Amino acid sequence: MELYKSLYENTKNIISELESEKQYNVISLIPKLDQKGHELLFFLIRMFHNQQSHDVSFQLPYQSSTNAIKKDIEFDLSKFPAQLQHMIHMFVKMHYEYLSYETLRK
Repeated sequence: MELYKSLYENTKNIISELESEKQYNVISLIPKLDQKGHELLFFLIRMFHNQQSHDVSFQLPYQSSTNAIKKDIEFDLSKFPAQLQHMIHMFVKMHYEYLSYETLRK
């Protein structure tokens, strides 16, 4: 929860969408995250949606869909609110750097 609050506070004044270069960076790094990173990413998306809509539902937010073949969830970053795009960018970059550091440390 602290992670969410920190990312939310650091991006609350951002109104512009994430630049295309940063969007590409996020999209290319997400597959490289570990399972914990994917779980936290989904948590951030879910928390933001629930907080903004004040509605708890079991539907996937922001026109997301499931891929039965790959057994995963597919998101279109451009359909997310601008603040959430920046939160995701910050988180993915931070978590990927953490994973890289841990790999080098071992």
